[in-house]
Amino acid sequence: MTRNQPNDPCATAWQAIKAREFRDWHGLPEGCAYENFDSEFSRLRDEYGQGGLGRKYVPARYRIHLAKGYDHHLKVWFREETISLIEIAYPTLPYPAGELLRRLGAPGLELDYHLDIMPVTKGAWVYPSRGLALFLDAGHGAVMSIALFHPCDPAQYLDEIHPDNQVSELSLHE
Repeated sequence: MTRNQPNDPCATAWQAIKAREFRDWHGLPEGCAYENFDSEFSRLRDEYGQGGLGRKYVPARYRIHLAKGYDHHLKVWFREETISLIEIAYPTLPYPAGELLRRLGAPGLELDYHLDIMPVTKGAWVYPSRGLALFLDAGHGAVMSIALFHPCDPAQYLDEIHPDNQVSELSLHE
């Protein structure tokens, strides 16, 4: 299903996503158009959602897409028509997670995050200059999700891109 738009600067990124190959990932090029991604990966549904990204909760829309080789969906966040973030839930990589972690080296940021309702201490390994974040399990041995974005500095990642996927558990009895 290769339908790259002519002169699409993001075609290499689309191929890496299809191959589930992130060991040499160096970020989404600036200005990746959502319509080009949409032509490469089928939508789960036509509707889109809205939310905010980063600690500044910058508004963005998102759509859910499917991709061969992924058991779960790809959530693509965009502002206007430019992709801000691609989230890949529970990726099955064609190589061991440890190999990816060794290849990437030490992250630029190690953040706490929530895997559903479970807190994971220093489980978000963020490589801002590579446009990549890995959300690891509590033992830091398995990749639970991947976030892809354009290379940026740590402050921009935290302010405008970092997804806050914390699920709150509410009491049934008050």
